[in-house]
Amino acid sequence: MNMMKSMQKRFWVLMTALMLSLPAIPVMADLTDIASTPLSTSSGTAVRPNMMFVLDDSGSMGWNFMPDYLGYSLNSQDNNKCRRYVQTGTSSTNVTKCAGGTGASSNGMGEGGDPPIYSYQVNTIYYDPGIRYMPPVNPCNVSENLPSQTSATSVREDGLKIDSSCNQTSSTRNITTTYPERVYCDVSGSGTLTALSKTSGSGQYMCKRNGVDHIGAATTDHYDYPNTNISGTNYWYSGTAASMGTYRFGRDYSSNPHYYKVTPREHCKDATLVECKISTIPDGDFKEPAYVRFCNTDAQASSSTVQSGSGKCQATFDRTSGTTYTYARYGTFERVDIKPSVTSYPKATGRTDCAGATCTYTEEITNFANWYAYYRTRMQTMKTAAGRAFSTVDNSFRIGYLTIKPTTDPDKADSGVTASKYLKIDEFDPSHKEAWYKKLYAAGASGGTPLRVALSRVGRHFGGVTSGINKGMSDDPVQYACQQNFTLLTTDGYWNGNAGQTLAGGSIGNQDNVNSGYSKRSDGAYDGDLPGSSNTLADVALYYYKTDLRSSLANKVPTSDKDFANHQHMTTFTLGLGLDGRLAYSEDYETSNSGDFAKIKLGTLNWPSPTADAPTALDDLWHAAVNGRGKYFSAENPNSLVAGLQSALAGVNTRTGASAAAATSSQNITETDNFIFSTTYRSVAWDGEVTAKEIDPQTGEVGDDLLWSAQSKLDSRGYAGRKIYKFSASGTNKLALFDWANLTDEQAFFNGKCSLLSQCPALDSDAQAIANSGEQLINFLRGQTTHEGDTDKSNKAFRNREHILGDTVNSSPAYERIPRYNFTDDVTPTYEAFKTSLSIQNRKGMLYVGANDGMLHAFNASSGAGGGEEAWAYIPKAVMPNLYKLADKNYGANHQYFVDGSPTTMDVYDSGSWKTILVSSMNSGGRGYFALDITNENEPKALWEFCHSAVLCAQSDPNMGYGYGNAVIAKLPVGHPQAGKWVAILTSGYNNVAPGDGKGYIYIRDLMTGALIKTIATGVGDVTTPSGLGKINGYADYFDYDATARWLYAGDLQGNLWRVNLESGGGALSKLIALGTSQPITTRPTVAKVPAADNDPVVFFGTGRYLGTSDLTNADGQSVYAIRDNGDVHSRSSLVGRTIAHGETSATISGSPMDWDSGGWYADLPASGERVNIDPKLAKGTLVVVSNIPTSEDACSIGGASATYNFNYETGLEVPGSSVFGKLNSANTVVGFVLIQLPDGRVKMISTGSDGSQTTSPVEINPSGGLSRRTGWRELVK
Repeated sequence: MNMMKSMQKRFWVLMTALMLSLPAIPVMADLTDIASTPLSTSSGTAVRPNMMFVLDDSGSMGWNFMPDYLGYSLNSQDNNKCRRYVQTGTSSTNVTKCAGGTGASSNGMGEGGDPPIYSYQVNTIYYDPGIRYMPPVNPCNVSENLPSQTSATSVREDGLKIDSSCNQTSSTRNITTTYPERVYCDVSGSGTLTALSKTSGSGQYMCKRNGVDHIGAATTDHYDYPNTNISGTNYWYSGTAASMGTYRFGRDYSSNPHYYKVTPREHCKDATLVECKISTIPDGDFKEPAYVRFCNTDAQASSSTVQSGSGKCQATFDRTSGTTYTYARYGTFERVDIKPSVTSYPKATGRTDCAGATCTYTEEITNFANWYAYYRTRMQTMKTAAGRAFSTVDNSFRIGYLTIKPTTDPDKADSGVTASKYLKIDEFDPSHKEAWYKKLYAAGASGGTPLRVALSRVGRHFGGVTSGINKGMSDDPVQYACQQNFTLLTTDGYWNGNAGQTLAGGSIGNQDNVNSGYSKRSDGAYDGDLPGSSNTLADVALYYYKTDLRSSLANKVPTSDKDFANHQHMTTFTLGLGLDGRLAYSEDYETSNSGDFAKIKLGTLNWPSPTADAPTALDDLWHAAVNGRGKYFSAENPNSLVAGLQSALAGVNTRTGASAAAATSSQNITETDNFIFSTTYRSVAWDGEVTAKEIDPQTGEVGDDLLWSAQSKLDSRGYAGRKIYKFSASGTNKLALFDWANLTDEQAFFNGKCSLLSQCPALDSDAQAIANSGEQLINFLRGQTTHEGDTDKSNKAFRNREHILGDTVNSSPAYERIPRYNFTDDVTPTYEAFKTSLSIQNRKGMLYVGANDGMLHAFNASSGAGGGEEAWAYIPKAVMPNLYKLADKNYGANHQYFVDGSPTTMDVYDSGSWKTILVSSMNSGGRGYFALDITNENEPKALWEFCHSAVLCAQSDPNMGYGYGNAVIAKLPVGHPQAGKWVAILTSGYNNVAPGDGKGYIYIRDLMTGALIKTIATGVGDVTTPSGLGKINGYADYFDYDATARWLYAGDLQGNLWRVNLESGGGALSKLIALGTSQPITTRPTVAKVPAADNDPVVFFGTGRYLGTSDLTNADGQSVYAIRDNGDVHSRSSLVGRTIAHGETSATISGSPMDWDSGGWYADLPASGERVNIDPKLAKGTLVVVSNIPTSEDACSIGGASATYNFNYETGLEVPGSSVFGKLNSANTVVGFVLIQLPDGRVKMISTGSDGSQTTSPVEINPSGGLSRRTGWRELVK
């Protein structure tokens, strides 16, 4: 694989991995701050990870070939391995010098054009026509690039050489006429040739281009010795270095740009290239192309017959003592010239710079010129690739820069770090980013490769050491006890130089010679306790991993199965460029059950004892990443440069959590109707789980045994057979299958999305084509896993998912089976007939829940066979434009909500029959609602979609915001112009701007058609401070018997409680109380008539918000309110106050006798930051309120505490005869709760913690509660 592409991929993967290692970073929105990840698994303070980028600035980084063996085979120090001897004098036997001399010639072009050096399939850093060579980032403005080299006659020799204003300063070259290549002449001479043919006159000569006599001859011949003629079908590089011949004088010739393509003449069984057969195409088990193999003898290399089996030829060059795999066995070479007379060039998938079906000369020469200026050497490639990968990184990271030889005296490790080679770790804001880029671009290349002391220097830096080898690094990078510290060590060669040092400056010693603890063989860390395995690079990495670098700090670093140390430590990633060790590297070494790393873990192989300047030092580089719990990457590995670190760190900070209340099969628990359905999710992985358990009817406790898991059922199901629907006005039941064939205008949402996916630059051309295929993306969303892969899989187009079900976060499930009401509507058939009909009695229990895979899921809720199976799913159009983001391999760090709202269900009468209807919002997943007829649980019908955009929805209003409200499904009352009509009552939600005016709106819409009946505007809010009109409730006199709503009550983020009288003029609006923005109302008001208040409706609610990360640290005082609706506008000052006091584990309340003439009561929550963000519930006269207290004082703490209060709804004090008013829970926040009634009449509360745990506790029941009745939606008042 081309080195530039490989490096860009590796750096891309590093940064996506680090993004995944982070908790969400708080960002203040301009409008209502709404977090894109659950707050229950977030911290209120940004704890940014530290990452030190360590650049290899050794001399070999200036070379223009890769891997190193290309230099060995050309270097005069290895004449016995040399493949291209040339004559240096007049004697025909003087052939002791290799072509081109040493590894990198002064003209910067190495060996001057020998086909292997100019072939990207051999020299992985050479020009690859399949890649678009983008200019590097401009340090002075990272949103722009340095200039593209559009003038081929004036191309920068080093385009990364810039001044302080980012102007390029290097010399230029006319590559169209002075591009060097190696030719072989019949006479010696000096200087650069300008012609190849012999002309008249003395001192002239004739030269051959790789066996071809003249420049006009065919350029597709096989690569051969320069002093022999091609004859027949000589596939292989000739095996003997002839000392005699005519064309034996090597010279440089000024040519035009060109490259060589290798056609493999052999294909092999695997990447080791040991077992092979002669074939130009894949053949059966022999699928791996062999562009070049290295053989044990010259005869094997030059043989025209197959050389297969152990001891003959292999993929890796090996000149270690005792081995002789140094003789190259090539395929055939085809020369491609880039010159004006050739007007068309092949266009690969990645060549987005080419406008047509092929590339023009101008496009091709510009691409070549960009390669020449920005990617020609290892150092240029490293700088450009790293720069492009880091360009999108923002200040959610803290990044530093260091070279491996940063001291003022490179030969003295403790001579002090020089400022030009070091930049402190700091937030990667624009100014720091510019400084980082300028130091990177200014790096030179010289000297040795002291990796061990370089890695120690970073480890000591994280440990707070500023002396010795850290002299000059006085900045302390560690800020928090839970901060993660990463090092990316890059190198192109084997280590040498000084050994590593401990924190105290002593010898590192042997850290991994014991098969236990941090160096277990099963982890791959144990070195086998072999002689010579002390003071290695791997020892350095393990020392700084297992050593507590900050013993004064608490051990709070996030852990994973792989990186399990919770103390402050350094995690090490290593990147080797184009190197081969003694061990066989595979990009999937961590998970593979075969290969050398698997053998090391099994104990059948040990890490080689490393020595300096030898291939075993590369194995030590790999071993260092294993010991440091990072990951190792090899840039000569096909199809991966910036690929893999995401999977290495994806597990860090993955947390299982919950953010929604459970659902029960019935609020009145019996022996046969006692199921509870719960949802959880995992952060970073962003998958979800829906489970069913049983509630003990005697105690109300939730059992431990799972009845079913929807996650596992969906994982085992084929994607093709799933019934996933979308809205279709012309389809049967207004539905169509969500597949490519049924998408029309929606295809644009899914087609051609590769460029919007972060992994696109890292994908090979085939994977890019898949990523651009809308049909393949649709299949992925439906659950196909064929094209999934971690970021180290550049042949896999989409994000890897451990489970198909998306995260189920804020959507509370809705359960439907037997109708639960006792409606007495005077219709035919009656509601009782509907309830008792055979079709309804046989209706399966179904659970409806939204997930952030973009779907509302309908799961079979039965406890028997089929339980947990997905019956069908529905994708609203409002979320479709963003669904492609689910395929992004960096999605773990860029989570987004989709169908995150809670569905509301209701039995309604329409057109001569009773039906069960579902209406749901999407919370911040989309600005709208959708409605489905779910009467037949297996055959849903779409009714309507309503959103902010006329492009997305047939029914729309630009003032519709993110639907954080709930739908009220009710009949309109007498006095309304459309009395008796079933309607869906919706609110405009949050951030209803652009488009939209930010004001609060209540929509009354025909339930069955979605047609607008009336819009009621509050008049509050604007585009900078939107109203935030959220949850709504209705009041009915006898809800169990008649779902006619007389009044509506809703709160907004401005602290207003609104009342709508539906009996007056279609909906008369008034305000009950205004509390101000410091007391926002985000919960659903609960309504009941209170006898002591002359049976007036009383509205109960709490204040506070828990929507965005800025809310985590908000300490505004919040309260619980009971507001009497007697037609007056109330003020807080007129209400009767109550005082809550917290003890260690319980709370008390006190206050004066209640006087309802005051307008109501309130109770201030005593804890700083305490707020009510969960809907309060009424149970027989007891108001159950749960408050949450997010942790804000500690940046390393996630979650917080909670409190549960049982109010007497009439007095605002404790329930008469109760044993306790309030209970405090310091373990976690509560995300929801349900109330159930046991057969003996006791009421229990089952609360769900932010960690997914469920706790059952008693509810103190008001003895006088029997006088109350169920008057609103969702109360348990019987």
